[in-house]
Amino acid sequence: MISRERVGMHDVDAETNQSDLSMENLDDLFSVLRTYENPEGGRDHYFASYVRIYRSNNDIKVLKTDFITHDMSIALDYLHALILKSIKKSSKRSRNHNIKWTFRRSIHRIFDKTLDDIFLSFLRWSAVPIADRNFPFLLNVHRAFRRLEKYADWLEKYGEDLMDTTVDVDQVKGMLEGKVFNYNLNEHGKFLLWVDMSYAISEFHGMSKNDCFRFFAWMTHQAMFVENAQQSSLIQYCAGQIPFAQYNSIMDYKKWFGICKLGLSTSSINIDHIYVIDTPGWMRSQYSLISRLLNKSARSRFTIRKSKSLDVFEKPGVPNSVPEGFGQGQRGTSR
Repeated sequence: MISRERVGMHDVDAETNQSDLSMENLDDLFSVLRTYENPEGGRDHYFASYVRIYRSNNDIKVLKTDFITHDMSIALDYLHALILKSIKKSSKRSRNHNIKWTFRRSIHRIFDKTLDDIFLSFLRWSAVPIADRNFPFLLNVHRAFRRLEKYADWLEKYGEDLMDTTVDVDQVKGMLEGKVFNYNLNEHGKFLLWVDMSYAISEFHGMSKNDCFRFFAWMTHQAMFVENAQQSSLIQYCAGQIPFAQYNSIMDYKKWFGICKLGLSTSSINIDHIYVIDTPGWMRSQYSLISRLLNKSARSRFTIRKSKSLDVFEKPGVPNSVPEGFGQGQRGTSR
């Protein structure tokens, strides 16, 4: 039996043991190991790229040179200045570097937002609460800038597929009101994002992989424009026991990586914890490998469950916020 301490899976339930290493799960896992190149190019392996996402703490650290203020208007002006400074600094070296700061592939207008709304969302993401009646929080503008630059880079790399002339905006927006994606607030105002892949098989039927990518990217953007999400969020993900081959048929693995990168290490969603239930064996095995390379802080953000029981949501105090029918869609056959 594989001990949780040995693989570093302190947040994975006791069901994640040797039974996960069935031939079916091993075949799924080895297909990843054999076939997949680095989704971002280069020599690193697929897993190394995911490890970098989970380890992304460079924009969490507070540096001595960071500009910190309690005033949002000052923070916004300073953020604009940092962007201009970045443009001037690189103008002689790389024209491509500056293109990203035009946010030419941003979809904020679809959600009736402005560029300043994007900047404000990252400033709120950078906020640190303090015990002061007059100034309840401090804004780390440099930290917001570092995260915003990651988001601008993401848009340049993946944004071309977010919008084209064939996209029916109303249709995609309508899908955001389906059963795969929901969000609400708990009694303390914490943002709760619910992703239910048990409905993905039926709701994504007939959709192209690009449309599926667009759905998840738009879903993430809709969430990141909610102020509560920028302050504190919990993600509840029902994996629906979907086999690896079927999961990959929904979207190309490079696009899955892009969505994961957007949600976990690029957007302005401030994630406290991620709960995954009804998790297929290949996904648990994949996480067990990745978790070996994560520090305690990164591992503490994940709770992985093989069971589809909703009891796991009692710990964060959100059992009364579970959307109707969550986890009750068409499940896969992977174990």
